[in-house]
Amino acid sequence: MNLEETLQQCSQYAEEGYRLAIRQYNEISNALDDEARKLESAEHAQNRMYRIKNAELLDRQKQDLKRLTDYIKKIRDDIEILHERQKDFTVIVYGRTMAGKSTLMEILTHGNGDSIGRGAQRTTRDVRSYFWRGLKIFDVPGICSFGGAEDDKLAFETAKSADLILFILTDDAPQADEAKALAQLKNLGKPVLGIVNVKMAFDMKRKNLALRNLQKKLSDTERLDTICAQFKEFAANHKQNWSDIPFVYTHLDAAFQSQAERGDDEEVFSASNFPQVENFIIEKVRNDGKFLRMKTFVDVAAVPMQKIIAAIYKRSAETLKESAIYRDKVRQFASWRQNFVERSNRRLNSFGENLKSSVDGAIVDFANTNYSNENAGKDWQTAIEQMNLPQRCQDFLNELADECEVKRKSLSDQLSQELNFSFASKASTSQIEPDGTTPCGKIAFQVAAGALLFVPGVGWAARLAIGVGGALLGQLFDGKEDKIRQNKEKLRDALQKGTYPMLEKLRDKVSETFNAEILKKGVDDFGNTLSEMSYVLARLGALQGKLADNLAKKYSDLNLEILQAAVEYSRQPGFLSSIDYLARVPGKEFLIVAGRSSIDTEIVSALLSEILLILPRQENLMALLGTVIGGGLVKKYFPTGSSSDAQDAVAFLPTIKVSETSFTLAQQLAAAPILD
Repeated sequence: MNLEETLQQCSQYAEEGYRLAIRQYNEISNALDDEARKLESAEHAQNRMYRIKNAELLDRQKQDLKRLTDYIKKIRDDIEILHERQKDFTVIVYGRTMAGKSTLMEILTHGNGDSIGRGAQRTTRDVRSYFWRGLKIFDVPGICSFGGAEDDKLAFETAKSADLILFILTDDAPQADEAKALAQLKNLGKPVLGIVNVKMAFDMKRKNLALRNLQKKLSDTERLDTICAQFKEFAANHKQNWSDIPFVYTHLDAAFQSQAERGDDEEVFSASNFPQVENFIIEKVRNDGKFLRMKTFVDVAAVPMQKIIAAIYKRSAETLKESAIYRDKVRQFASWRQNFVERSNRRLNSFGENLKSSVDGAIVDFANTNYSNENAGKDWQTAIEQMNLPQRCQDFLNELADECEVKRKSLSDQLSQELNFSFASKASTSQIEPDGTTPCGKIAFQVAAGALLFVPGVGWAARLAIGVGGALLGQLFDGKEDKIRQNKEKLRDALQKGTYPMLEKLRDKVSETFNAEILKKGVDDFGNTLSEMSYVLARLGALQGKLADNLAKKYSDLNLEILQAAVEYSRQPGFLSSIDYLARVPGKEFLIVAGRSSIDTEIVSALLSEILLILPRQENLMALLGTVIGGGLVKKYFPTGSSSDAQDAVAFLPTIKVSETSFTLAQQLAAAPILD
């Protein structure tokens, strides 16, 4: 089939690609709408389940979802723009400033050379297009120019709609910035044809000498192959493999000077090797053009979708890691609580004993000096009030409250530090402060009115006075010392009987206040808040992971269609059946797990411009993930609460360092976040 016939059929393949891409968009859009409804439902469920509302968390999730929805709409716009240009097979010429892009355009269009740069200026400051042999060629601004960040961005944006990339190098030292630009193009899943422009002055006035030098330069394929190999080594810096990128060598200036508009020298044109460049492009389009047109549409949806899915899985993993941090603090706080309660109870008992001992000493002193006092009851009441027992209880409780508050503050500070350390690249999803729950603060210890009016009243005091008076009247006849001792004992017994119940009530009140104000509100509420935050984060992480999983399934379906199209288009006798798993990183790797396969992976890899790896069926998912990442994985569970509909969130933790591509492939296969 000649080039013209191929290009006529390309439009049909483009329509199939459009159908696949727009279907993918619609499915993704519907999935996001469904996710928005689930998020609203989750918010209502959380409000029923937890005292802690955490509107900030769900608001942030809603904002993420809105940004994602807006981004998806941009994908629709890109698809429609491509559809408007459906009839054109597009080739984009890419390369650094002064590499020869404009010269290439002048040769193909038989121009007068006005666009060719002289010196180090940026010769192409905007996107120019022209047709050659039915192909639409875009000449974009040169990359890696001084102050040319906007040029680089414009060139890259234009490349998104390309069916084929022509990447021009020169035969001087390869540059890292050029490699970075190529890596970005490969991340778009674009097929690349390489052209090495040999830099050598060509003087038509000294044609024979110039031809000999040119032939010598172009025939030194060992040197040129070495330059290409050196450039391809940069791929490792970008976690890519460029071994499949073909290069052809030419001298663009000689080809330009040999045009009919100038020298019209067929010998020079042939020696420039430019006919091989033309054949290089035409053969690629004739052989693969129809498939590449379809793939352009598919990848305009697939490339951003892969990045979106990876980003959502990453957010899910970060949320679950936050949940784990809170869960760890819950365990720490629970351990401290047990120790705190045991110590506090011992201190409470000791405080009660000390209080009783203080009162006992006061009773002895009071009885020794008031055994004959008719107002002993009233004076004892005054003495007890002066001891300020409620204040002592208040001070004791404040000591316990202070310890509780110090622990809460310390734990909150640790949380902030760990969250900031773990998520240095973003603002922490959530943060908790001591005033997020009821602070221990200074406990307001209140004793009910009359609780300390425990001493028997006037009647008791009158009887006491009579007893004392009788002792005084009888001192002439009986032993005075015995009577005084008896009255002191009688007063001590009366004071103890009246005071001890008050002390017991006071101690009970201290214990009640400790349990209600410090333990329940200050300790348990804070611990419950930590626990609830852990549950909320785990549920949110599970929700995020589920969204990524749903999108990944649709992404997998799209990639399966492009794979089937590639196998059919390659017209090879092999087959691929019983596919269990599929994962893809556009421009890098396409992974299949299948029951049976006999397709030629090299042929399909060349068509996809990606490494096609087909694995046999594995024992289970864990075994498959281990094969993909080259090591083991640990399955981790994150509790999401005790409600009947709550399921624990699941994630995986690699036991080894994993490459970026392997990590992304494994992430798609796992259908759950992988914690990096």
